[in-house]
Amino acid sequence: LNKVDLAEKQGLRINVNLLSEELGLPVVPCQANRGKGVLDLKHAIRHPFPSPANRKWKTDNNTESAISSLIKDLEGKGMDSHKASAHAIHLLADTSYRTEDQPGIDRGVRQAAMDRASVCIRAGSAPEEEISKARTVWVQSICGVAARRQKANGEVGGLTLSDKIDQVVLHPIWGWLIFAGLMFTV
Repeated sequence: LNKVDLAEKQGLRINVNLLSEELGLPVVPCQANRGKGVLDLKHAIRHPFPSPANRKWKTDNNTESAISSLIKDLEGKGMDSHKASAHAIHLLADTSYRTEDQPGIDRGVRQAAMDRASVCIRAGSAPEEEISKARTVWVQSICGVAARRQKANGEVGGLTLSDKIDQVVLHPIWGWLIFAGLMFTV
């Protein structure tokens, strides 16, 4: 976890232990430009990483069904379950990954991924969007638990002025209207 110093300057406190627990892997706070945390990072790398945790986010039923069937296909080709799960998600989350040759994934599996993605799309849910949304919600929930903004007086704070401006300017509707208004006036 790099640039911890910048986060702290902006009043953001990150509970590294909780973040590590939620992610299911070691998290080492660092400040690379000053060399802080590098020794801890080297120490953490020496130890074997824990086996990947089970996926903690879920998508809609169509995409979940497609993921499950692709995992079975990949396991049937001799791939271990963790790799099969990662590849199945990647095949559905990335159009180019499922349409271009990939090492260790034969054309039949890629075709099955394309077919399952098509089924999801016909049912009204694009797997790329569903996976992205589910991951985003999961990451936001972890950030809500493990990262807290703290005001100068020690109270837990809310959004900074920059965050509030971003909410308006980057809004899917208001953002475009503000952009169009600025372009019109310039």
